[in-house]
Amino acid sequence: MIRRKNKQIWNDSEKVWVGIRKQMISDLFPSLDSRTIDFFASETAGMYGEQIKVAVDEWNTTGMIRNKPAFKYRSPTDGYFAEFLFNPYKLCKEINNYGFNTTVSPFKHPSISKSRLGLNKNIKKRVKGIIFAFPPPISYITAPAFEIIAIKK
Repeated sequence: MIRRKNKQIWNDSEKVWVGIRKQMISDLFPSLDSRTIDFFASETAGMYGEQIKVAVDEWNTTGMIRNKPAFKYRSPTDGYFAEFLFNPYKLCKEINNYGFNTTVSPFKHPSISKSRLGLNKNIKKRVKGIIFAFPPPISYITAPAFEIIAIKK
């Protein structure tokens, strides 16, 4: 779930960044046609700043780009990349390395509990309560918050 969401965020960012790379390449190499600019904008994904100019120059002289980045989702102007979404299980593993036993639990707000489901007239709150009643790991996906409980070994 988290990996898929990361990829979606990165792809959304890349849609913006490919346009910026096109503009940078057309400014640096005004004699290139739009089809070639599109090609270079795609091939230089993950590069930023001077790396884009070097890659286009390298392609023009050797016909290839040797130093392609492994991570292709970076801003072409400053190298910024969209953050990875927080994964509570990774944090639990890290905390375990320091001598703790950890568990992840969906946070249950007192106003949305199993005991109130029958009394609640508001259908939205009722549905939320049912969602929170699911057992893990489904409840982690549906819960807007969670808590990590760490107990020293």
